[in-house]
Amino acid sequence: HYQADTFASVYLQNTGNGTFSVSALPTLAQASPMRGMVAHDVDGDGNIDLIVAGNLDDTEPNSAPADAGNGVWLRGDGAGHFTAIAPVESGLLAPRHVTGMALVKTTAGSAVLVANHGDSLQAFTIRRR
Repeated sequence: HYQADTFASVYLQNTGNGTFSVSALPTLAQASPMRGMVAHDVDGDGNIDLIVAGNLDDTEPNSAPADAGNGVWLRGDGAGHFTAIAPVESGLLAPRHVTGMALVKTTAGSAVLVANHGDSLQAFTIRRR
């Protein structure tokens, strides 16, 4: 028998000895099911950030699609806490039915690829300011 204590998307931090701390991700990351995630130091501050996207269009007939997400960059503080960066600031806009994400290295730097079900692949170049 298993029990769910939350339906929120969370960050689990390994605190050692087989234990983990749990922190809910920011509200913008809860808008839709997460279907892809990339962990990468986006802004070059030495802390891991998360880039997440989701949506789910192929729900059961009696269920509405879970399609309110646009993707979001979650800036990490190095202590397991994340701040959502709005798409207007981050430039990330991935509002489709995401099926996966990947970080790729190119000669020009890093990019995030977003695979979309039945739709085109999106690519976002990571530019540090």
